[in-house]
Amino acid sequence: MGTKDEPPPRLDTIATRLTHLFETHRRPDGKKVQIGDAARATGLSRYTISLIKSGKNPNPQMMTLRPLAAFFGVELGWLAGGPPEQLASGEHLRAQIFGDLVGLSDYVLRTIADLTRIARRAEHLGTSTHDVAVSRRTSLSPQFAPGPTYPGAPSQAIVGRRLSLLREAQALSLDDAGEQSGIGRSAVEAVEAGEGTAEVVEALLTAYGVSVPCQRDSVMRLARGEHEPQWWDAPEIPLWFSTTARLEAGAQMIYTYQAHFVPALLQTYQYALAACRACRYDDPSQARLQFGARAAMQRQRLLEGEDAPRLWAILDESVLHRQLVAGDERIDQLDALIAATKGRVTLQIAPYDCQFVPREASFTLYRYADAPDVLCVHRFDRDEIISDQSEADAYHQTFVALGVSAIPPEETRDFLIEFRSGLSLDQPKEFD
Repeated sequence: MGTKDEPPPRLDTIATRLTHLFETHRRPDGKKVQIGDAARATGLSRYTISLIKSGKNPNPQMMTLRPLAAFFGVELGWLAGGPPEQLASGEHLRAQIFGDLVGLSDYVLRTIADLTRIARRAEHLGTSTHDVAVSRRTSLSPQFAPGPTYPGAPSQAIVGRRLSLLREAQALSLDDAGEQSGIGRSAVEAVEAGEGTAEVVEALLTAYGVSVPCQRDSVMRLARGEHEPQWWDAPEIPLWFSTTARLEAGAQMIYTYQAHFVPALLQTYQYALAACRACRYDDPSQARLQFGARAAMQRQRLLEGEDAPRLWAILDESVLHRQLVAGDERIDQLDALIAATKGRVTLQIAPYDCQFVPREASFTLYRYADAPDVLCVHRFDRDEIISDQSEADAYHQTFVALGVSAIPPEETRDFLIEFRSGLSLDQPKEFD
């Protein structure tokens, strides 16, 4: 029995917050809510919930946390690790903040205004109370916020940083870049400081060997101010990946065949971390691996909301057997795949005895409402974007043939549950 002298519980992790919810919520009969109650109400397995509650899975997917937040009647942002103040009265906090602004200098107020604009983007709101709310699918993630920005010209600042990194990757000095592009050192310095024109940006892209049309377009659209910066525009993200994420975000339907890994849109954090490590041959730092894994988590926000695209994924059976992660982490990834079969995802497994073998290892086809399909072939170290419609049509036919030969979608869930059972005979296996 607790006393008044006991300190309040520390709710600084997802595990402690979920434990707190189980401790403080009651069933109609007055008893505490149990994991089984939450499992039956959310469609998640008891094992998945217990991993989160115990802290063994510190970075669960948003698609896993969302039904838990709805079940307990709390904000998803708070359960996912947001500040405790998210549970406080919004009006009270706004009044407190307004009072704290009194007496501050104009310089500090301008700084706060800039931070507020960034925060509104992160909350998927407009830049002022009169703006239309920004779609969640095109929000600027705080995790991948670009580097220093300049008042009134954040897009140019991002482009400048991108060009600076491209120049450094080519081992070119400012003088070399100015001479090679024909625009001179001062113009290179200006564009890297966020003050260049679209023509200068285009000249530097050519000088730095950026020849793929869709990659050039990703930079030029930002340089011309045709759209607000998105998380994938962060200069630290490789340009090929940034382009793939941009094309993916606008798709209405996504068809993907994966021969090696679980699709990034369905990966758990630990699996994404292991996949990033497996793809690298240059022994990257832990920080770089974590950056890549967070990018995968950011991509998954695309599947949230009513306007989310439909995903049809076919996985080679070898993906399930490849032990990028082991133990609880492997089970957690399987649980995520099983949970995905109940949402807007069509999932199939191409078994070892599949009668059709595609000519490419892994590929994704993006379909749009008012534009031609775009094909993305996943190479060893990058994605290759192919805009030729005849190629896209050929790959679509390949995908259809795979779908016919693979385990039907309505049987895939049972296949995954059976596969999971073979890995964890001592674990709960309750799936609705």
